[in-house]
Parts: sequence; C-alpha cells; structure tokens
Amino acid sequence: PEVLAYEAPTELGDDLTSFIVEYAGDLYQLPAPVSEFVKNGWTIDKDDSASVVAGKGYDWVYMSKDNQNYHTIVRNYNANATVIENCFVTDVEGNVNDTNLPITVQKGLTLGMTEDEVVTALDGVTYELEDSSSTFHYYNIEGPDSSLDHVQIIVNTEEDTVIGIEVSYTPKTL
Repeated sequence: PEVLAYEAPTELGDDLTSFIVEYAGDLYQLPAPVSEFVKNGWTIDKDDSASVVAGKGYDWVYMSKDNQNYHTIVRNYNANATVIENCFVTDVEGNVNDTNLPITVQKGLTLGMTEDEVVTALDGVTYELEDSSSTFHYYNIEGPDSSLDHVQIIVNTEEDTVIGIEVSYTPKTL
C-alpha cells in the first residue's frame, strides 16, 4: 500500500525541506520506491542487492543508470517482508568523484555551480555552513524533524564549483 500511495512530483518547487529532487533526469520525492527508479530506467544489481527485506527493516540496493552505479540503504515501511522493489530509497547523491549523475534541487541548485551562485540561491534559506576545510565548503539545510534529514551542497573551493549534492530523508513512517 505504501508504494501504491506514492505520487511522483511534477515540479521541484521552492522548499528545500520538501526533499524533492531531480535525479538523473527524473523527479522523486524522498522517500521514493525502488520500483519508481526501475520505472525510470535504473537497473538493480541482483547479485549485490537484497532480494527481500524484512517487515519494518532495511537493507542495501545497488542500482545503475547511464553507466553510473549507486548503492544505498532502502527501507521497508510495511510490517510484512517484501521484495526490494517495494522498499524506499531515502537518500540520493550526485558527486563528480563518485556517482556522477545530474542532480538538481530547489532554487536551481545543481552540480557545476559556483559558490557565489549557491550563496545567491540560498538567500532567505536557513542553512549551516561548514567551512573549516580549506578545500571544501559544506552547505547544510536541515529537515524540520531531524538533523539526519538534510540537503547538503559540497563546494570545491579550489575549483569554485559544486561537486556534490546529497538529499536524505528518512521518516519513521509513511
């Protein structure tokens, strides 16, 4: 029932804490069912991924699209065990050094932007800046319920470019 209740978003909107992301060309609102990723052209590596996940449990899924691999923990929100396709992806990441797939979040934040463009886009948004590293700045936007729920934008300061974006949202229930 949780998978059937999922509705893919039709636009990004402006609220960074809505956890809507355009990932590899498709819109998702996290948490999003693995089956939605498969529908959008992702393939599951059956050798490395769990096939069944216990009720209210979690396990790993390994997926690929456009010659890029992504692995993440998926959550089963149902009380009964289910196949991996009926579990939910709770975080996605695009990073030029790892899973180099197009990713865009609200306010047009995307890979390749300059740090000035990030700061301008985040005008009016509450965020925390981690700038203790001389090489990387981390812009963190927390979710309303937990500091674990967040959008993180990683800027390589030497190249003045966004090299990574991570979106993570793991509600206890759906």
